Amino acid sequence: MRRLLVIGIIVLVLFGAGAIALAKPETAVATLTVSEGQATVKKTRTQFGIWSSETAVTLTPGTIVTISQGDVITQESGSGQLRLQDGSQIDLTASTTLAVDELVITSSSYRVQLQLLAGKTINRVVKLLGAEDYFRVSTPSSTAAVRGTLFSVELLSPTSSQVVVDEGIVQVSMGTDVVQVGAGQMVTAVLGQPLLVVPHNQPLPVNPNHIYGRSGNPHDTPECQQLIANRNDVRTSHFVTHAQQHTNRTPQPGNGNS
Repeated sequence: MRRLLVIGIIVLVLFGAGAIALAKPETAVATLTVSEGQATVKKTRTQFGIWSSETAVTLTPGTIVTISQGDVITQESGSGQLRLQDGSQIDLTASTTLAVDELVITSSSYRVQLQLLAGKTINRVVKLLGAEDYFRVSTPSSTAAVRGTLFSVELLSPTSSQVVVDEGIVQVSMGTDVVQVGAGQMVTAVLGQPLLVVPHNQPLPVNPNHIYGRSGNPHDTPECQQLIANRNDVRTSHFVTHAQQHTNRTPQPGNGNS
């Protein structure tokens, strides 16, 4: 009889905890919509603070799902839009994986921390953030923090990423190196190299080999090769500046230097 009483109390406690959980429904602070292609959302939930469970939800065009802190979104193909309840929006391109590390949006607090694991996001932050608020997008090589703007973040490789700003100002940090990137500017963050802010309003009209030369040319330094690898994302002025710097340090044939 005593054993049955103990079991009954345990069942009652668990039932009561479940009732409390049902009485406090999860607040929807963000929604993900797939415009085209397919996306997968991995959700990890803790049950009663004892154990956690993971589920995966597959989305097709027109499907909408609630996104919460701890979710990981993978836009396998096509494109999708992550909309926050304040009106801010994060566009996900194909082959993008985004982890929602922190997502707190209330009348008194605004804290959004996203981690870009692959691909590219275009971020439209409409809220004028307070002194203690933040919206951050991190990659393995950099962190972009904003206070209301339009910008994109792309992971180029495990050690490099790129931030392009169309409106407002974005603070980009890599270790102790911090730069302010304004509208019409961009920065490519490569681990081990300083952050360099350059314009992004002109396409690259020339083949980088015409500037740096081929194998054996003194311009073929690791720094130059990194820029060539990212040639679709950097601008002519960036290449020319580095080419001139290396040319000025390199003796030229026929100038009397041995």
